[in-house]
Amino acid sequence: MGSRSARAKLRASSSKTPHRASSSRHRPRSFSHPRGAHLERPVFLINPSGILFGQGARIDVAGLVASTLNLSNQDFLAGRLNFASNPLAGSVENQGSITTPSGGNVYLVGTNVSNSGIINSPQGDVILAAGQSVNILDTSTPGVRVEITASDNAAVNLGEILAQSGQIGIYGAGLRNAASSMPTRWCAIPAAKSSCAPSKT
Repeated sequence: MGSRSARAKLRASSSKTPHRASSSRHRPRSFSHPRGAHLERPVFLINPSGILFGQGARIDVAGLVASTLNLSNQDFLAGRLNFASNPLAGSVENQGSITTPSGGNVYLVGTNVSNSGIINSPQGDVILAAGQSVNILDTSTPGVRVEITASDNAAVNLGEILAQSGQIGIYGAGLRNAASSMPTRWCAIPAAKSSCAPSKT
């Protein structure tokens, strides 16, 4: 990693607030650990300036929520994944490898979201959600729902997403999936439509 990159300890969901990274220069922060990050609880990472998991990055966690949209402390403590609009929010991009154990979830949420790396979450949910606001509901059930408000927000998968016996969802106004398999949930939101809450297929 270069000298400008930031190193941070990832914080598990037992914390009283999600980990928030800020930058006065509004540059995306990159997070790394020389041996990967291994935690027993889901990790929440909130950075409005942008989130980048670079090439060669390896994230091994029980679950991951990475967002550039705002998640209030009240919603976090109540277990609500209600990501509010932030006009300065950047993109979320994965170029590395994100892995969870069986039943773990990976939620990448931002104004624009892209995956060109590998995400592996067996029997879990993998969600790429690009919007001005995103609400992820019913996460404790197999019928997890996503409500989203989007205009020109794009969700792109150029890499590989594996969720054996789980579900993959890609949500946004502009969608692109270059993978050989289609996500189990695929929701494009026209600019004239304000939200989308697709049911499980």
